[in-house]
Amino acid sequence: MGLGYGDVDTVNLPFPDHPVALANKAVDGGVTAEPFATIAVERGMAVSFKRDDEIDPGHQLGCLLFSDAFATDRPDVAIRFLRAYLNGSRTYNLALKDGRLAGDNADEVVAILAKYTSVKNPALLRKITPAGLHPDGRLNIDSLQRDFDFYASQGLIQGRLLIRDIVDETLLNAAVKGLSAAR
Repeated sequence: MGLGYGDVDTVNLPFPDHPVALANKAVDGGVTAEPFATIAVERGMAVSFKRDDEIDPGHQLGCLLFSDAFATDRPDVAIRFLRAYLNGSRTYNLALKDGRLAGDNADEVVAILAKYTSVKNPALLRKITPAGLHPDGRLNIDSLQRDFDFYASQGLIQGRLLIRDIVDETLLNAAVKGLSAAR
């Protein structure tokens, strides 16, 4: 197509506003997150062109961060938190099948998500394209670096940074040690 990011006028909106902005033609298209993508398509506010997992398989959409004070002053608590998080991630991953929450323990995971997240509708949770989680909590450093480099190329971030140089997996490694093998 030959178009670049600079060839479009961008509008930054909170994710919950994306379906309405598409419906009332305030924007012509967008990059959004679940459950808002599924909501917009189901309600006829938008059509899906491509999802992030199709455009950039393995794209790191988010990550878990600790403050320096927490990691430094309370490493034992941080490690216990990470172990609980990893156990939850592994349980969640078992619920994934064919790109949906449709695996063996999907009922359990959908019930937990409906109770503890802002998405209360179990049927909607079963329709979204869920994010994948690394069973050992590892980050896709290359993906994070590509994102950083893109934002820097657009002038949205100043300076140069190598993501690999700022990721410290010391606590993660300690948390993974002793956990049962990844499911």
